[in-house]
Amino acid sequence: MGKRPIQSVRYSDVKRFYISRLKHGLSLSTLGNLNNVIHPVFELACREHYIAANPVDGVYQEFKKRKDWEPKHRDALTEEEQDRLLSYVAHTLDYRELLPVLTVFLGTGIRSGELAGLTWDDIDFKKNTISINHTMNYTATLDGTCKYTVTVPKSNTGKREIPMLTEVRDTLLALYERRNDFNADNQIVVDGYMNFAFRDLYGRVYSNHRINRQLKRITAKYNQEEHAEAEQEGREENPLPPITCHMLRHTFCTRMILGGIDLKTVQIIMGHADAETTMRVYASVTKAQSQNEMMRMEGKMKLK
Repeated sequence: MGKRPIQSVRYSDVKRFYISRLKHGLSLSTLGNLNNVIHPVFELACREHYIAANPVDGVYQEFKKRKDWEPKHRDALTEEEQDRLLSYVAHTLDYRELLPVLTVFLGTGIRSGELAGLTWDDIDFKKNTISINHTMNYTATLDGTCKYTVTVPKSNTGKREIPMLTEVRDTLLALYERRNDFNADNQIVVDGYMNFAFRDLYGRVYSNHRINRQLKRITAKYNQEEHAEAEQEGREENPLPPITCHMLRHTFCTRMILGGIDLKTVQIIMGHADAETTMRVYASVTKAQSQNEMMRMEGKMKLK
């Protein structure tokens, strides 16, 4: 609704605003709290005769009647969402440093701790492979501070080699050529490991928490800009869903399954401890795919 005069706000405007909040991940109960703030404002405007009727009346009740307004749990980005995310990060100066991180996440499916712990010794540009053999952790200590530690996988499934896609190889090669730009004088050593591939502009290594925090900022900023543009253009907005490191990993796994990669290969590349984990992803992907395929068949079959 923005900064519009209160007299110009209609029922449909309030409804459109509530829909945009739900699409941004707001729960129905939280929307109710928001409604409890907005409704009295317009009610007061009615009593003071600034407006004839309260445009908020009945809007929230309409949402409560429909359970499908509750935001659905999302495991993976669509291809269109992935493209928008990467394009936005690539063209936004404040977030551009995270582009290599996102590219490798989406092109390998590795875990955040595995990515943070990658050293240049783990990356073989001749064989085009990435060796996963340890994980970087950022954990709390007894004195209330946090520190980095490195652990090795307890099972052989955690240790694996991942073939590099061209985009991943090019990204890592460019990062390797710039490795001395990232505060080279500050050599970080964690439990004997050094020469970490991923370091920020201040020379710090990454952690799951830091990457997720940056992803939250990116999506919030993107959705804020998308909301403003959609309102200006008079169209329905198209926000990005909440994104996490795990979601990026799941997105890669989904792409492999949709690409026809056999499940055993998917399990090996993902480092799943058992086939059951891979099968759960497969089941969720194929269920969504079957629903989409049936929607495509709508109106194309002659049944009578």
